[in-house]
Formats: sequence, structure tokens, C-alpha cells
Amino acid sequence: MDIVLSYPNQVFISLFLAFVFGVIATFKPNFAFYAVCLFLPAYILRIRGTVIPTNILELLIVMTVMGWLGYSLGHRKTHQNSQGTAIYLPDKRFLVGVGLIIIGAFISLAISKNEFFLQGAGIFKGFIVEPIVFSIVLYSAVRQKLVSKENIIKALVWSASIVAIVSLIGSFIPSLEFWTYDNRLQGFYLSPNHLAMYLAPIIPLAIAQAVSRFASARDLSIRISRSGKGFLALMTLIGLPLAGILLLLIVLFLTKSFGAWLALAAAAITALFIWRKSFNPKVILPGGLILSLIFGFIFREELAGFLLNPERSSWASRFQIWSAALAILKDNPLLGIGLGTFQEYYLAYQKYFSPYLEWAVPQPHNLILAFWLQTGMIGLIGFLWLVINFFARFYKIVKTIPHQSLQHGAGRAAIVCAVVMVLVQGSVDTTIWKNDLATLFFILINLF
Repeated sequence: MDIVLSYPNQVFISLFLAFVFGVIATFKPNFAFYAVCLFLPAYILRIRGTVIPTNILELLIVMTVMGWLGYSLGHRKTHQNSQGTAIYLPDKRFLVGVGLIIIGAFISLAISKNEFFLQGAGIFKGFIVEPIVFSIVLYSAVRQKLVSKENIIKALVWSASIVAIVSLIGSFIPSLEFWTYDNRLQGFYLSPNHLAMYLAPIIPLAIAQAVSRFASARDLSIRISRSGKGFLALMTLIGLPLAGILLLLIVLFLTKSFGAWLALAAAAITALFIWRKSFNPKVILPGGLILSLIFGFIFREELAGFLLNPERSSWASRFQIWSAALAILKDNPLLGIGLGTFQEYYLAYQKYFSPYLEWAVPQPHNLILAFWLQTGMIGLIGFLWLVINFFARFYKIVKTIPHQSLQHGAGRAAIVCAVVMVLVQGSVDTTIWKNDLATLFFILINLF
């Protein structure tokens, strides 16, 4: 659900607080970067009554970028790199990929129908430009040692944990309508899938954080065994991360999102591949069987519906949407259809198919189709280039990860697993194409 701030006093207070945040960002950019990561879901607070419609997350991103730029210019001698500037740019291959995405999205915006131009402009700035720019600036801040990857992960985990807690508590308050008609938890999001798409890729990061704290706890336990004190501190150090992981899994379970659990299984396989020499094959098979049984239990109703009434199942609906999307692409293969126009085209192509099972479909429930339709062939190539480049970097160092320190190796592996989850879930849902998800994706890609 979106919360619209449209009254003059609401707009004024929001803009004033954004200005104060920008001032703080100029002197304490690390605070601003962590705040953006923590408040990614703040995009639901939408501001109307301004010249350009915006939301709280976008204001935080813009103020952080401006504050960081002011700080970097003021401290350019302190953070000067080999080129004589205080600004560090990511790998050129990353810049090529995001550049193609921006160009493709801009062309799609230009060809959008007049009635969809403002909506498309909002998507262009909120889903494309701002997340990409923020990720580039965050990369530079990491290189400047203003922020650390470990604390970025910590902020993201806290963000997901807060969302999970609010969703879980709100589920007991009927007036909040956190449940859908088919008993799926959606929290304050528009659908259960949106909640799952945000929480799922952060679970590997939470596990990495728990592993890191466990490594610290091993050192602490040695000191405790010698002193006999500090047992509570040890339990807190280990217990809190484990409780956070359990919380995220419970809320993810309540969303009943097939795509999210499919992605979680893919992440587990990725982790096994990274540490394949550390696992006993005799353990992997029973573990996989147990996970399969859990997966079947979670989606027993969906599986029964698919077997008993396949023509009315959620999969049948997905196939209808994908078929319509492919038909639209057949007529618009090069430039796509423009930003934010899929719903209109989807309804217009109804005449070529049997009656739709779903009518309100703003996105095609597939990342490849979404990029192709909304950014054209150029944007799709840029996205695929980003993904290929990411996994090429991963392949080069995959053999070294198990030999790195537990904290560092687990963190890098978690980022890979998180990206895998975004992509796998994106095969059945449209991940990335929201303010928070786009920002999270580009952070992960640039953080590795």
C-alpha cells in the first residue's frame, strides 16, 4: 500500500527534512549511505504536490549523492586516487552495461505515448537512473573507506528484519489488511510477491552476517572459557543473527511465494557449488530430500491446484501473461513498447487469447521480458552484459572464496547467492522493476 503525502504541510515537512538530511550527508556521508540502505522500503511514502512527483527513498538518494559530492570535493586531497580526483568509478564493463540500460530506457521513454510520458519519466528516474547513480556513488564511498561492505550488509539485513517484524505484527491487526484474500501475507506492500522479492535476496546476507558473528564468537568463547564470564554476551552475539534469519524465513513462508522459495533453493545450490569440497556428498542428498519435502509442504495447495485444475492455476496465468508478452514483442522487437505501458498493451492483446485469468498485470512477470519490452533491445543487452560480467568475475575468484577468511568469504558468497536469487525469482516475477528492488540489485552487483 502506498502512503500519499499531498497536503502542503506534509510536503513542506518532507522537503525540509530532506534538506536537513542533505546537510548531514555533506558532513557525515557514511550515515547517509547506511540510512538509504536501511530505508529502502520508504518509497511507499509518495510525495505529491511538487513539480516532479517523488517519494522519500528518492529524496534520500538524491540528498545522499549531493552530500557525498560536496564532501568529496571538500576532501579531495584526503581521498585522492591515482587520477588525481576523489571519485572512484566502477569497472568499465559495469559502466557499459548500465549505460546501455539508461540509453535503452531513455529511447523507450521518448517513444512512450503522451498519456504515459509522466509515468514513464517516473520509472526512468526511480527505477533506472537513481538506483544506478547511487550504486556508483556507493562504490566510490567504499573505495574512499567512508563506508564498509560489512556495514552495508548489516544495514540491509536490519532493513529486511524491520520489514519482517512490521509485517508479522501487522498480520494480527485486521484493520491493516496485511493478508490477501487467499491467506498470503503481503505486509504493507501491494502483493505478497513484492514482500517476498524484498526479503528473499537479503536472507543470504543475513546468513553471512551470522557466520561472521559466529567466527567472532569463537574467539569470544575462548576468552569466556578462561574467565568464566560473558556467557550472555556470547549468546547475544550468536542468538540475535539466528533469530533474524528465522524471522525472515517465517515471513517468507507466510507469503507463499513460489518464486522466492525457488530462488532460495537456487541460492543453496550456489553455496554448495562454492564450498563443494567442504561438504560430504552423503549429507547433501538427504539434505536435498528434506528441503524438497519442505518445499512440497509449503506449496501443497498450489501443487494440488495445478494437478487438479491446471487451466485455472497460477502457472496457467503466468503462461498467459508470457504468451501475451511474446506476442507484443513480436510486433515491437527492437525498441519495445515504452516504460510503464505493459498493462495497456496486455489488455489490447486480449483478443488474440482466451479470456485472461488475471487482468491487472503492470509487469510481465519475467525480468528478460520486462527489460526487452520496456528498454528495448539496447537495454536488454545492457542488462545481460551486466549479469554476464558479474558471473565472469565470480568465476575468476570462486576457487579462492573457501580459502578466504570466514567473514570475508561468506560475505562475497552471500552477495553472489543474493544476485542468483534475484535472477531466479525474476524468471517468474518482475524483480528489479521497483524503487527498492532496483536499488538493492545495483548495490549487490557493485558491492561484489
